[in-house]
Amino acid sequence: MRDPVIWWVRKDLRLSDNPVLASALGAGGPVVPVFILDDVFESYGAAPLWRFGLGVEEFAKSLNAAGSRLICRRGSATDVLLDVAAKTGARAVRWSRAYDAPQIARDKAVKAALQTAGIDGASVPGSVLFEPWSVQTRAGTHFQVFSAFWRAVEGINVASPLPRPWRLPAPATWPASADVADWGLAQPMQRGASVVARHVTIGEDAARDRLESFAADRMDNYGERRDYLAEPATSRLSEHLAWGEISPATCWHVAAGPARDGRPGAVSFLKELAWREFAHHLAWHTPGIAPSVLRY
Repeated sequence: MRDPVIWWVRKDLRLSDNPVLASALGAGGPVVPVFILDDVFESYGAAPLWRFGLGVEEFAKSLNAAGSRLICRRGSATDVLLDVAAKTGARAVRWSRAYDAPQIARDKAVKAALQTAGIDGASVPGSVLFEPWSVQTRAGTHFQVFSAFWRAVEGINVASPLPRPWRLPAPATWPASADVADWGLAQPMQRGASVVARHVTIGEDAARDRLESFAADRMDNYGERRDYLAEPATSRLSEHLAWGEISPATCWHVAAGPARDGRPGAVSFLKELAWREFAHHLAWHTPGIAPSVLRY
């Protein structure tokens, strides 16, 4: 049996169209999914961290159904990954590439520590449609105006979403895991958790259902009605995209065909996905704005 590969799970709580998972599976050995509540996640506000914790718990159920499990730890990402590698014999770690300064700094430190330990650590693209350095003006600089950015990306080919693996190869033994429920992530929300809980929808399957419902019932009127808050006119996919419960490529391809057919609502939806890309684009090229643009 080949050595296990650690899949460092972050804002990619899904099995479908997950290039990091595909990379880990491509090594041919067991895959060890690990989520780490580290300093970067601890810095998030009460509401997003609480919502993310719910997503982690739901994602653990999906992994269990696929014959795997999610190892949850709290602490330094470097320390946790080195410990899990030692416990499992993993010689490689893969994670989803990030584009904001706090995550980039952490990932560089983690990668250096892994290399020192003789472990292959690498990020994999997949959280965005277009890598920030791949879209440039004719002068070779980054775009600073969205309209010009949109004209540059609207015709770019987006790879088709990867299929969902229904079984994941497991290691012979699993390292110890914490229980996310014991972390008390709802406590900073106080009474707000019970109020907001009625308005959240969690998980990959729910995200896919929302996308399909939107495409069938609301996408055609999206451009005209999305700003009317009293109407259920939006996609309601923001929380799922934020935590990686659905990929931007999956959303893009649902609207790309109708957009080519001239349906304006589909075009408007693609533009909103491109706004998300533009935020990552700006965070990469002008890291000083990342706290306000890409906090979550």
